Amino acid sequence: MIFRRLLRISALATLLSVSGIWGVYGQDIEDDIKQVEQQLEDARSKQIDLVSPRHFSEAEKRLAEAKDRYDRSGKIEDIRKRLAEVRTALTSAMQYEEVGKVLLRTAIEARNAAAEAGAPEFAATEWKNAEKIMQEAGERVEKGDQNGTRDRARGAEQTYRAAELVAIRADVLGKARSARSSATQSEAQKWAAATFADAGALLRQAERELTENRYDRSGARNLAQRAQSQFTRAGRIAQTAQRVDDDAKKRVEALVLEQEALVGRVAESLNRVPDFAEGIEPVTDEVVSAVGSLYDDRSNLQEELSRKNVEIDRLRNVEMKRLKELVDSLDTRLAMLEQRERAVTAELRERNEEEEKIRRVKSTFGADEAEVLISGDRMMLRLYSLTFASGSAEIRPDNFSLLTKVQRVLREFPNSPLIVSGHTDSRGYDATNLSLSQRRADAVREYLLANMSIDEGQISAMGFGESRPIASNDNAQGQAKNRRIEIIVSMSGEPISGM
Repeated sequence: MIFRRLLRISALATLLSVSGIWGVYGQDIEDDIKQVEQQLEDARSKQIDLVSPRHFSEAEKRLAEAKDRYDRSGKIEDIRKRLAEVRTALTSAMQYEEVGKVLLRTAIEARNAAAEAGAPEFAATEWKNAEKIMQEAGERVEKGDQNGTRDRARGAEQTYRAAELVAIRADVLGKARSARSSATQSEAQKWAAATFADAGALLRQAERELTENRYDRSGARNLAQRAQSQFTRAGRIAQTAQRVDDDAKKRVEALVLEQEALVGRVAESLNRVPDFAEGIEPVTDEVVSAVGSLYDDRSNLQEELSRKNVEIDRLRNVEMKRLKELVDSLDTRLAMLEQRERAVTAELRERNEEEEKIRRVKSTFGADEAEVLISGDRMMLRLYSLTFASGSAEIRPDNFSLLTKVQRVLREFPNSPLIVSGHTDSRGYDATNLSLSQRRADAVREYLLANMSIDEGQISAMGFGESRPIASNDNAQGQAKNRRIEIIVSMSGEPISGM
């Protein structure tokens, strides 16, 4: 049986392949995937993954699921559903861009500096810790927790700065330390002690320079390069000394020729033909003379460079003036952004308070008591369990508990206009139902006025009879739903119109 099903599936797959049906839709969905991938990358380039990590991670997860289903020739509907979820998650993430970048600005700057220094490679542990704290800061942005965001942003900034320093040290001092290790293996401390000690002093000085000012790396880099050169030189001297010590008499000629070859290479680079007939000293003097001539040429070039620098300074002053004007403009924009931040913060706080209020309202009623519906700035309390005797508008004692809950909810909106609306099922005459619904709405209004501090002009009552059913009147269950009282609350405080 299973084998026959596999054969049928195989045949169907072959048929689809031949007809090209999936292929046509597959090309369309592939374009959609590429488009969503680009949207994700665009958001990452704006550092949305930092200011809203939870929503951004959700978008990445849904995109991966969509691609996996595409690779396995899954259902087009499933793939499109997940791509839609990616876009929804990105939309949710983008709403935090402005406030997030304001709250995380210094931490993001520190992150960029650390990344530029190579921290992910040279300071992997510190970088990982900083990324974790930055993610926590972004999660606080999503929760509207400004104090928590600022606290974690400071922690992330400090950790990124530490990672940056470790990376700079590895970059600037790494080669010198590697040369020291090689020299140590050659026993340079023993065979070239003075040179090794000089290299060590240069390396320590470079470390001090880097600690005092990490961003002025030129001095530290120069010292580190000199230390590297000295360590390499110490290692070479140690190797030479060990060879001489092993068999001095046999190696004298070879060592002389080796030194002459080195000096000869320098002479040839200066377009000189070395003649060692009189020894190495005359050739060395000639090399020194040629180098002196090069220094004279350099002096002339330096004078020309000095003149150029005067012109550059003039241009720099012009540019500095322009930059100052730009900075002033940016300061103005920053002030505007800070003002915008305060407005956004107030809006987020108000929104969170409103959402919390709605959560409290919804948790007030049981599922069989009432339904809370939100539409724009209106809230409707649809009271299913507020019932009346047939043809009666008298509120019975068994409804007092529900009406007490209604009063508790209405106190959340103390000055908001209210409308109590009555509804019936379709049984009976239209005029009778209309009158009955009005009397029931009036009864609820009078009850609330008697038990709450509400101005009479704040609350009104309207009867709609059977004109607004929410379920079918063809059965008892639907008729029970249609017999209801609804209370409409204006959450904005504005008068309710368009009923």
